[in-house]
Amino acid sequence: MDSGGTIHCQAELIASELGLTDFTASVGWIERFKRRHGIALKTVSGESAAVDHTVTNAWKQHDLPSLLNEYGEDDIFNADETGIFYKCLPDKSLALKGERCTGGKKAKERMTAVVAVNMSGKEKLPLVVISKSLRPRCMKNEKYLPVDYTANKKAWMTSSIFEKWLRKFVLQGRSVAMVVDNCPAHTHIDDLRSIKLVFLPPNTTSHLQPCDQGIINSLKHHYRARVVRKYLDHIKDKMTAVSAEPTTSETFRITVLDALCDLRSVWDKVTEKTIKNCFRHAGFCKEINVIATETLHL
Repeated sequence: MDSGGTIHCQAELIASELGLTDFTASVGWIERFKRRHGIALKTVSGESAAVDHTVTNAWKQHDLPSLLNEYGEDDIFNADETGIFYKCLPDKSLALKGERCTGGKKAKERMTAVVAVNMSGKEKLPLVVISKSLRPRCMKNEKYLPVDYTANKKAWMTSSIFEKWLRKFVLQGRSVAMVVDNCPAHTHIDDLRSIKLVFLPPNTTSHLQPCDQGIINSLKHHYRARVVRKYLDHIKDKMTAVSAEPTTSETFRITVLDALCDLRSVWDKVTEKTIKNCFRHAGFCKEINVIATETLHL
């Protein structure tokens, strides 16, 4: 749904609640509303490396079958990091016209979320969120946080954070495989005992990494929808206030703590079905790999 469609639905709902039976959210009214409040639907650009299909096919035929034979679906995990522009949304967002969602001020509003799920879709590990301040003002009196939270100057995953996170998992004593990409923060770690690290070939994550097949997008979609609803509620409150000021993105605020709570809430909305389908799309399917293995031995 674009910005006009979103605003149309909310405007009709608000009008109904206010008893404005003769109100119609026409195209002209919506355009004037968007100009008045400076609303535009924007896309954040991204890039992906070229994928060598020879490499991906070789991994699916030789490396993946042995992994699937060694571990059950409950014990094969995939973990990945993604940037969250928690105020300016990561895909499309309602933003002030003329504002960019990359670099500068917006870069300061970025955090990194670590997503990890198992192949059966039955287990989603608690989100790990990395921001730039360990104790921002909004967390001053908070004793409990809804996610595992840490911070560094660039809000990036580091090898020390990665190792600490894995060792926390080791404490559970489970024998699992953790599939990750080969980013520099994902280092080989000795004496993990119960965890086998499986590294994907370089520049293949868009094809081989289950989290990149839709799991992360699902998380971001639900987060985006939640923030847009909050923004529209904010506009609604301003419209009904006696001395309302013009609504802009500057009057709508999301704190780091707000973002953590919202991310924790929408993580529950990523379904088991979505996760299983994403693993299957990346080639993690025991039936397919049994056939492939038998074919190789003919």
